[in-house]
Amino acid sequence: QSGNVFEKTSYIRIDITTSSPSEMPPSSHIPSALLSRMPTFSLLPSVSSLYPFIDSWVEITGNEQKVFSDNFYAESDDLVWKVIANKTIGIVEVLKADNFFQDFHGTYNVQYFGTSVTISGNALVLSVVKTGGIDFSDSVWIFQRPTINDYFDLHQQLNETKLSSDFGSTTAISQDGNFLVASVPSNTENYLSQTGSLLLFARYNIDDFFQKKDVIHGGCPYEKLGLYGVAIEANNGALVVHAKGNGCSSNKTVRSYKLECNCKNTEHACSGFDDYPALVCQEKVSYVSPASRI
Repeated sequence: QSGNVFEKTSYIRIDITTSSPSEMPPSSHIPSALLSRMPTFSLLPSVSSLYPFIDSWVEITGNEQKVFSDNFYAESDDLVWKVIANKTIGIVEVLKADNFFQDFHGTYNVQYFGTSVTISGNALVLSVVKTGGIDFSDSVWIFQRPTINDYFDLHQQLNETKLSSDFGSTTAISQDGNFLVASVPSNTENYLSQTGSLLLFARYNIDDFFQKKDVIHGGCPYEKLGLYGVAIEANNGALVVHAKGNGCSSNKTVRSYKLECNCKNTEHACSGFDDYPALVCQEKVSYVSPASRI
């Protein structure tokens, strides 16, 4: 494998589309022999000197009223596209207007294919988590397509070997499909027993590979951060990630994290949080009250 994970030749692409959108797509089987050949994507720097801003995640008051989606069901913003998973038999179905559109099947050693599914708001990117298997490894499979008229192709496999075996227990993806959150509830990497962690992956364009940008750890033993769900909320002015676990106290089970962005030029302010990680720094607009002009 090449050292540059962005080279097209460094990953295996499995074509699961048909030649014509009018044809019924076949069931999409993932060959077990390819599992060991798919690359693991490494942690790359989250901040580059080439960018005019510095960003970091800051914990804010947890939103205990936040509703988290079902692990086995996801839908697009327009509610036309739906993804339904049955991890017991290893089948994930994609529906268009409640009619069958496409499905994915795990193989004999891809046990619990469909532990968690999510689809981007624009319906161009979906993720499927597989857990277990003969290698006892967990991974997040990224499927995507150029337009909503196309079938989904496998684009990338995200592996996490440094943490525990429940990588991707819950997942969430942004509206444009370029920001992904995957929980690891049983993680013990930070030397506290099963505090749980969130892995944040991002990319600038849909044709890019996801990079692991940040890791957020829970705060106490057996909190299992993200066990019961993760969620992304974004608009032009803010980006927040929510995660629900056991909590460190009985009445606080949700942690919320806000992306804090500071432009290197103090005369500028960050915007475009709903396009993360493609934030931009723009000149601050001064507001002068009409009354002050009198």
